[in-house]
Amino acid sequence: MRQRRFARDDAVDRYQFIDLYQGALDIRNDTKRLVACTLLLCTCRLKMRFNEFLHMHEGWYNRRYGIIEIPNFEPCMCKYCLERANRNYTDDDEEKENNKSKYDSVMERFVNERYSPKNARKRPIPVSWSPRIMAALEAYFEEVGAYPKSAKTAKRVLNEYILKNANYFSPDQLDFHGLRATGETYWAFENINSKARADMGGHRIAELPTYSGTSPIELVSQTREAVGMDPVDFDYYDIAKDSRPHPQEPFPDPREINPLRKQKPYEAPPIFNPRSEKRQADIDMTENEFIKRSDTIEVVKSKPHRPTADELHSKVRRLEAVLEGDENSADPLGDAHGTKKDADQGPGQTIFDEF
Repeated sequence: MRQRRFARDDAVDRYQFIDLYQGALDIRNDTKRLVACTLLLCTCRLKMRFNEFLHMHEGWYNRRYGIIEIPNFEPCMCKYCLERANRNYTDDDEEKENNKSKYDSVMERFVNERYSPKNARKRPIPVSWSPRIMAALEAYFEEVGAYPKSAKTAKRVLNEYILKNANYFSPDQLDFHGLRATGETYWAFENINSKARADMGGHRIAELPTYSGTSPIELVSQTREAVGMDPVDFDYYDIAKDSRPHPQEPFPDPREINPLRKQKPYEAPPIFNPRSEKRQADIDMTENEFIKRSDTIEVVKSKPHRPTADELHSKVRRLEAVLEGDENSADPLGDAHGTKKDADQGPGQTIFDEF
């Protein structure tokens, strides 16, 4: 009987990850090198699923809070989403009943589930802890946007470029499940609590012991704390933690990255995932028809709130103050209401005077 193999068995350690990253840096084509580096950082350190990386775009990047916010649903009409809808749909009545499927056709499933990752709600992934990851994301969103090519092409980047260039791997030796398992194993060794690991990776807490078993750090730390000792702390090198630039990296010096300088506070994210621009020929519907046929897209059926001129003015003043290092120079309450204040008035006092 064939023994079951878990994704954790394919997770790579820190030294192997350095080998993979060097393999990505050895890619000659600048765009492929950028995609490869960002792919490794997002999967092996941010615990992204393969389909999440494919659909990631700048609208998910919340620069103010330093997080990538993966939505629980974002309409998409790309080839990958249509293929997944076809793969997950069944017309067998008995199987549909067992799976509790509520869709009567592939297209009905397509317009209501694609794109939808496994998480039931929006999932935040912190990125501000790593200047290198932020530098890679900024360059990726500027030069690539959302990954424009097929899932097969992305898999070729892993097999025919990263693994082929690595010293200790061969093509097809590692898949995307192994890369994501690498991220979970990494954070298990970082000794953050199970709730935070589950939130970051979109796991169920019950799944985490599978990865915690590869790292005794959490158990050792809790045991030491129980008897009044400090938790264990290991000092080790990791690429994501190191902010020093590498000459082959296709993005700016991580030490000079300031995401707030590219913040677009009033630019609404796209309704459809940018990968929808290259849709399948089989999809003979417009975006408006997609929205009308979908029961899932409720938020986009109402017009978004547009900021007033006073709100824009206030936001710009506050952003300029932050960038200039003088956060107390703006009066956000007074500016937002278009009121003037005297020299002896404190911030926001003009509003309270109205009452």
